[in-house]
Amino acid sequence: MTRRDPNFSAASLILVNYRSAALVRQAVESARGTTAIDLEIIVVDNSADPQELRALEGCGADVVMAAPSNRGYGAGINLGRTRATAGVIVASNPDVIFHSGCIDLLAQSLEAPVGISGPALFWDDGLQWHLPPADKPGFGVALAAMLDSRSSRLRKVSDARRVLRRVAFWTAQASMLTEALSGAVLAIRRELFDQLGGFDERFFLYFEEHDLIRRAALRGWRSMFVPAARCRHLYNQSARSSSEAEAHYAVSERRYAGTGVAGRASSLVQRLTRRGEPGDLPEASAIHLEGRPDELLIEASPLPGFETAAGCFPDSTVISVPEEVWASYQDRFLYLRTVLRRNGRTVATFVREKHLELSP
Repeated sequence: MTRRDPNFSAASLILVNYRSAALVRQAVESARGTTAIDLEIIVVDNSADPQELRALEGCGADVVMAAPSNRGYGAGINLGRTRATAGVIVASNPDVIFHSGCIDLLAQSLEAPVGISGPALFWDDGLQWHLPPADKPGFGVALAAMLDSRSSRLRKVSDARRVLRRVAFWTAQASMLTEALSGAVLAIRRELFDQLGGFDERFFLYFEEHDLIRRAALRGWRSMFVPAARCRHLYNQSARSSSEAEAHYAVSERRYAGTGVAGRASSLVQRLTRRGEPGDLPEASAIHLEGRPDELLIEASPLPGFETAAGCFPDSTVISVPEEVWASYQDRFLYLRTVLRRNGRTVATFVREKHLELSP
């Protein structure tokens, strides 16, 4: 029998805030109410705004720290680490609501050689809409996307494969090793975090988790997906307050790819990738299923090609996006489709338009 490491009987949750104090309060409250092991909570405010710092007063955290300036998510976690005392660090966005036992299960999963673990993420309060699995970025992914964009046959084959991969991920019952995890919530052995020097602060926003996982793997540490640990991720609610988020993504993507041959090749194939057009699609606020619900999957995506998508396994013949999801959705169009679970074939596709209020 494996002896449980006593260092994992406590966790330090580090939340990085950027003008999202209300979300921090929800995250702290949910973490306190669902965690059995000793939990210290550290909030790092990247807002560089005294008013925002005042809004965090009484949020329930053990420590609230003010970064001198906004140097990015990874730098915020690194700053919070200076006050963390537990053997497990849980790095988290503020737009997360933890469900029962989530942090406990993540901490328990960190038995060597597992050094990093992540939970199942959901889009809605009822935990019915699964968020997509993380993809390991790299030249192969970019090349496949470029080829798919230039061949309808390849695009259909790749699309079906993605659906089947998502179905397998969303229906997994046991924890499993993986090469990629969402950066929304990551549990990390503190000793490993320190050995790696924390997050690489050159990644201002995005790709910092992929870089950390890659560097951990080079040292022989594995990463694990823990489906029994569950969170609602409000999805991009903190990052959307920065108008530069898209630019940060592009910069971090190039930095992750590197400046060598692979990096230059990835940049080239991205320039050669054609951007798909949605075409004319019927509008629908609810989907009326034709066929047995247990044979179908409902997917929702901001992308007309569904390269990434949330998914719901229907239990009735009429399915709609939950109101709390639609209320927080920030894109103009949400694409919806029904898919056969057994082979990934698309049955029907729809669109729902959101009339966003434009800033003056």
